[in-house]
Amino acid sequence: MAVSILLYTFGLQFPESTFGNYVIFITTVLLLVILFLVYALYNYNNKRNSDLLQLKLQLQKEQNLAEYNTALISQDTARRTLIHDIRNHLLSISILNQQKRYTELDQYIQALIHSEQLAPSIRICDNTLLNATLLRYQTFCHTKGIRFEVAIENHSIDFLSDTDLTALFCNLLDNAVTAADKVPSGWISLHVELFSPLHGILITMKNSCMDRPPQNFRHEWLTTKKESSTHGFGMKSIRRIADTYHGELQTAYLDHEHIFQTILTMYPQKEQVTHAHSDL
Repeated sequence: MAVSILLYTFGLQFPESTFGNYVIFITTVLLLVILFLVYALYNYNNKRNSDLLQLKLQLQKEQNLAEYNTALISQDTARRTLIHDIRNHLLSISILNQQKRYTELDQYIQALIHSEQLAPSIRICDNTLLNATLLRYQTFCHTKGIRFEVAIENHSIDFLSDTDLTALFCNLLDNAVTAADKVPSGWISLHVELFSPLHGILITMKNSCMDRPPQNFRHEWLTTKKESSTHGFGMKSIRRIADTYHGELQTAYLDHEHIFQTILTMYPQKEQVTHAHSDL
C-alpha cells in the first residue's frame, strides 16, 4: 500500500498522460503480485523447514529407541549370565562345606533363581529386539487394563533393519494404545504373517477406537493429541518405512464396530511386488 501511494503521488507531479497512468498501474500490480508471492514462499519455506525438523526429531527418537531396546537386551543377557556364574560359584564353595550346609545353600540358590524378580524374559516372538519392544507395550497395556493380543510368525521380519523395526512397531502400538486407552475394556490385536513363497509380510493391526479420528482434505489421519505441532508424524514414519520396503499401507475406521484397522504389506525386494500383484 505504501508503494502504491508513492507511485500515485509521483504520478500527480507530471502532466496527465494515459501512457504514464498505464505504466504506473501495471507497475503497482506487478509489485503487489511479487510481494504476495514472496510472502507465500516465505510461509511455505517456514512450514517445510518445520516439517523437516520434526521428521529429523522423529527419526532420531526412533534410532534412540532402537538403541535403548538393544541395551535392554544386552542387560538382560548379562543379568542371566551373572546369575548362572553366581550359582556355579556358590555351589563350588558349598561342596567344600558340610553336606547339610550344601543342601541348604542349594535350596536357597534354587529359590533365588526361580523367583519372579530373576525370571527369564518372556518370549513373544523369535526376534529379540521386537520381543523386548512388545514386552514393554504388554506391560503398559496390563497396567492400563487393555487386552493385548500378539501373533508374530517366526522369521517373518528378519529383513527389517533394527531402526525400521523399532520405528514401525512403536508407532503402530503408540497409536493403538492411545486410542484403546480411551475405550472401556479396550483391546489391541497385532498379527504378522508371511506371504509364502513370496517372502513378503502382512501386518494387521486392529484396536478399539471410540470415535473416528479427524482427517484433512487429502484424507490423511490427523493427530488428536494436544500438541499437534510435535505429534502426528507416526503415520508418516510408517508410510516411509512401507515405501522403503516396496510395500503398501491401508488404514480404515469401522464406524459400526468402533475399530481402527491398519493393514501393511512389505517385501524385502522390489521384484517380489510385481509377482505378488500378478498372482493376486
